[in-house]
Amino acid sequence: FSKNMPEEQKDSIRLHCVMPFEEYRVGDATLTPMPADHSPGSLIHLFTRNGKTLLYGHDSGFFPEETWNQLSKHRLDLALLDCTNGNLDMERFHLGVDGVIKTKRRLQDMGCLNPGCRLFATHFSHNGGLLHHELGARLREEGIEVAFDGMQVSV
Repeated sequence: FSKNMPEEQKDSIRLHCVMPFEEYRVGDATLTPMPADHSPGSLIHLFTRNGKTLLYGHDSGFFPEETWNQLSKHRLDLALLDCTNGNLDMERFHLGVDGVIKTKRRLQDMGCLNPGCRLFATHFSHNGGLLHHELGARLREEGIEVAFDGMQVSV
């Protein structure tokens, strides 16, 4: 933490070590961390609250098999997927367009998507070689939306 951080902000931050596949209560939500394909120890997160389930899948390439096995036990209402690699043909450490599509199809084939589940590509950068509207055009036909700064979604 910054030495310049005001004391009232320091008091509002609580750090907790989490372990993959263990469930944690976070207020009225349940958090289940799962291994990501990124740097060692990186995690993606599954949040469940009020009967709704959200997959927060940033900083990961195509998920490890142990993560797919855990995901197979859940039905998603919303999924946020890393698309840092954009148009690049890469699936390790971060996803691109093809990896996001492949991830959606696997979730669909496993029966993990509740009716009306929305999937969003996010966590993208200039490295992927696509502008926002170009990314949207590539993913729209797959039923995947592209997030934008300030976006708010209700589930």
